[in-house]
Amino acid sequence: MSSLPRLPPNSSRVTSKIPEYAGDLRRQGTASLPDFHSTGALQELSLNTDNHRRGILGAKLLGDVVSAFTVTLGVAPVITVIDKAIVENAAGQKGLLDSAGTSLKNMMSKPVNFLKSPMFLMMWATYGSTYTAANTIRTLTEEYRVTHKQAQSSLFIGTTIVNSGTTMMKDRAYAKMFGATEAASRAIPKITYGFWGVRDFMVIGSSFIMPKIVGERLVEDFGVEEGLAGRVSQFSCPILTQFVAGPCQLLGLDYYNRPGVGVGSRFEILKTQFWSIVGCRIARIAPAYGIGGIGNTYMRDSWRDMLLQSEVKRDMEFDEMEVAEARALVDMVLKEEYRKNKRRVTRAKLMENWDL
Repeated sequence: MSSLPRLPPNSSRVTSKIPEYAGDLRRQGTASLPDFHSTGALQELSLNTDNHRRGILGAKLLGDVVSAFTVTLGVAPVITVIDKAIVENAAGQKGLLDSAGTSLKNMMSKPVNFLKSPMFLMMWATYGSTYTAANTIRTLTEEYRVTHKQAQSSLFIGTTIVNSGTTMMKDRAYAKMFGATEAASRAIPKITYGFWGVRDFMVIGSSFIMPKIVGERLVEDFGVEEGLAGRVSQFSCPILTQFVAGPCQLLGLDYYNRPGVGVGSRFEILKTQFWSIVGCRIARIAPAYGIGGIGNTYMRDSWRDMLLQSEVKRDMEFDEMEVAEARALVDMVLKEEYRKNKRRVTRAKLMENWDL
């Protein structure tokens, strides 16, 4: 004789209601079983549970994308103005303030044209996709419960790939649009991409990995309140990195604009423009990953709270329905057992087999 049937996989949402039904079942013996025609009824219940779980995951991922592109829509205009000024200044086309002033004037006088311009759309796409990558990777690592080390590695590698790829495409376009006139038709040298890659490597690490580590240290070692520690670390880590990332961007641009210049000349321009490039990088990174990071975290958390409230409401509304589904699940198992093995199993015996 075959053993008693076991619970189907992935049926925890419905079977969690079975204990509420177990007491009644134990007091009942074999009862007449309801008719049902689907031999795959158990699998259908399990599939419904899986579909609901996938629906929740999809809603979380949608929130990740919405949060990313909403927040970056607000900070991308400022970053666009500053990035254009950095490129034009490095090429000797315009001074930083002159370039920024012209861009701000155009943005204020013709905002629609500015928002439709390639320079803005490329910037928005760069940071929107970067935050989307970071958000979705966090969601997926939480969903599948990987180790902390694996989660951090996945976040760093995935976000760096997306950010570095989109940033380099944007930087290449900016260099050709706003760089030295004689360099417009010139290919971007590999060393320039190398400097930009190092820059992106540091920026992503300081924006998405280090804030969490530093925040935990502030809480554990200095007793800083958790929320404040998170905001301080999210704002300060990307800014401090610019003292190294800024020179990397400047040298990358200089190798593109002046390909035949010696090392001494490059260090001279680095010395004369160090504070201006670092200042500009801080001015752009503060909204990009400081304010933007705080805003993204807030929006993402708010979206999750909304989903949680929706789930609580759903559970309250359908609690009685789920108890009924639990009853149906038990009856289906009993019916299947009778159909397959031509024997009746009491509900009480089945509940004992399920350790309920």
